[in-house]
Amino acid sequence: MPDDAPLMLCYDGSEDAKHAVRRAGELFAGRDALVLTVWQSTAVMGNFAWSGPMAPMVDYAELDRASAEVAEQRAKEGLGIAQDAGLKAEPLVVKATGPIWKTIIETTDQRGAAVIVMGPRGLTRVESVLLGSVSDHVVHHANQPALVIPVDATGRVPTDPNDGAEEVRPMPADASETRWPHSHLEAAVEEIVTTLRSNGALTRARLVELCGASHWNVPFAQALALAVSSRRVRPLGDELYETIDP
Repeated sequence: MPDDAPLMLCYDGSEDAKHAVRRAGELFAGRDALVLTVWQSTAVMGNFAWSGPMAPMVDYAELDRASAEVAEQRAKEGLGIAQDAGLKAEPLVVKATGPIWKTIIETTDQRGAAVIVMGPRGLTRVESVLLGSVSDHVVHHANQPALVIPVDATGRVPTDPNDGAEEVRPMPADASETRWPHSHLEAAVEEIVTTLRSNGALTRARLVELCGASHWNVPFAQALALAVSSRRVRPLGDELYETIDP
């Protein structure tokens, strides 16, 4: 993957998405980026959103036109936020052809993006289709690293309410529901870089093993995404990674 590959910023207008775009600007200032807004045809959701005697009266074409217009507006809004954050961004509006998370991944593949950046949760389904569950699917199925930006940088996991310790635990089943301190992500990145520097190119599975990532209190996928996006690690294909650091 080329070092100049863009970021794929998933944007739906939610506060989480706005924060993710701004944080991406802080982390990767000056980087090329695509601000992706995905919308879904009302007809796809027709059996769920419109049922009973009203269903035949629904003008799906008109609703789709309105949905597309809203998506265009949101993409432009996200573009402004990304540019203000110092990113060289372009808007990208895509109609979903299946599950939203799959559309995000397919679009990322097609555009050759280096990493997917998104917030942990989106708006409600009526307002948007980029939901928190989508970020979870993207993290687990994307071919590129996926970075879910926490909204709050104080996501401690206390072992005892009376002490200041933090529990070390494996990655939860739904990483999108957890808010991770950015300092912990940075420490995880350093561990990844150090391990690659010492051992040379490694597969993702071997890297997890040597880093002891199953015992981290941050998701390995997010740490790896940050390492790639900050150009300290590069993927070589076939789940193989190497460090860029001298």
